[in-house]
Amino acid sequence: MRPFTLAVHLLYMAGFAQVFAQPNVVRDLAKGRRAAQESIYRDFSKPVYSMALQILQDVQLAEDVTHDTFVDVFKKTSKLKNHSSFKGWIRKIAVNRCLMTLRSRTYRNSLTEDLQTLTEKPESIDHESAIDIEHALQELAPTTRMIVWLYIVEGYTHGEIGELFEKSPSYSKSQVSRALVKLRESKHGNPVTNNHSTCSATGIR
Repeated sequence: MRPFTLAVHLLYMAGFAQVFAQPNVVRDLAKGRRAAQESIYRDFSKPVYSMALQILQDVQLAEDVTHDTFVDVFKKTSKLKNHSSFKGWIRKIAVNRCLMTLRSRTYRNSLTEDLQTLTEKPESIDHESAIDIEHALQELAPTTRMIVWLYIVEGYTHGEIGELFEKSPSYSKSQVSRALVKLRESKHGNPVTNNHSTCSATGIR
């Protein structure tokens, strides 16, 4: 297994794809039962926190996102019409919480935006190359880091990411392409491969 593939696999193992909510637990959660709340928190807090930490690169902010995500989940599960979509629903809440945090950070204006620092023209990616994605993510501006995480690790499509940021799919495509060019030139590793097709095939959604 190449280093980049291994890195994605390890992040994948800590992500949402590895957790499941039993229908009866979700039903009990909708009724406000404490045991169900504890079960859901125990199973889903790790992927929520892991995603928030990788995107925000801040322990306190990741803890805040995790807390706020579960406050929302416990309050709103009773309104969830399709319990089978629970995992995707809780992930969406966590993603939105991360996005809200990025948009509200008081120092965000001091950060160099990715479009100012990345190559102007997207380049093709060498699919036989490798990189440590965890270290590489730290090289990116927060918004770009979130887009790369959602695309490579969580398996979001460019269309879904575009909707999330109220942009076109091409916005996501250019962000990912330019980010991968930057990471390829990073001091942390060799050229990077976009492993999104592999992630999608393994069900990272």
